[in-house]
Amino acid sequence: MTATSFDISMVPAPGLTVIEASAGTGKTFSLAALTVNAIADGRITARELCTVTFTEAATAELRSRLRRRIARGVALLDDPAVVADPAAASPADRDPVDQLLLLGSADDRRARHERLVAALTDIDAATVSTIHGFCQRLLA
Repeated sequence: MTATSFDISMVPAPGLTVIEASAGTGKTFSLAALTVNAIADGRITARELCTVTFTEAATAELRSRLRRRIARGVALLDDPAVVADPAAASPADRDPVDQLLLLGSADDRRARHERLVAALTDIDAATVSTIHGFCQRLLA
């Protein structure tokens, strides 16, 4: 297995994606960012999401961050100034996930907005659990 450099704008290959790094390096941020991008671009829905982590605390933090990140995307794409002129409303130091959400045409941004609104409604249906919880769910 070879390691590759991580780029927040990358589209992971279909199938299993593993994010492995030391504590405090941004794994949760990265996972939330990749998830929001995948949902916004229509590659997955919140109901299709399955993330597994080690502890209940990490699971709660991840679910909370996913919800906040999706809500942030909805708010960004709700902003009339951004929708009218995304270039004027996006400074160079804007969050990289926000930059990705603003790419493309007005129709692209509208479609992303619709998908993120649906995800915000469905995020509780996503599978975000510990390894033990996931295995119990499989066995049930």
